[in-house]
Amino acid sequence: MTHREKVKYFIAEMKNRGVPTFTAAPPLWRLIWLLGFKAPPPYYESFVTLAVISGIFLGVCFMGFTLLIGWLPAAAIGLSALAGCLFGVRWASSFRRRMDKISMPDWSDYPGRHPAG
Repeated sequence: MTHREKVKYFIAEMKNRGVPTFTAAPPLWRLIWLLGFKAPPPYYESFVTLAVISGIFLGVCFMGFTLLIGWLPAAAIGLSALAGCLFGVRWASSFRRRMDKISMPDWSDYPGRHPAG
């Protein structure tokens, strides 16, 4: 099974479990896959990986916004770093809690014996 097929299968299975598509495959991960990276869905990433990827993404976006509205660069960088760290940890915690509630095989073994239908 190709990576793309595994991801499609995962999204379908999560939808059947009541998890919204936007949560199972967030836009940031869709961008990562579109760029050709074979990263597992966020439910299968480690806490640190989730925190770093999401924190950097939000921090960069937030910094661009704060600079655009005229903040001083030092303030924009400091606040963006803080916001990125807090958001990254919060987002990673949320995904880890959800993954602990559902029983899923490791990504390397996915889909395993868990049918999507």
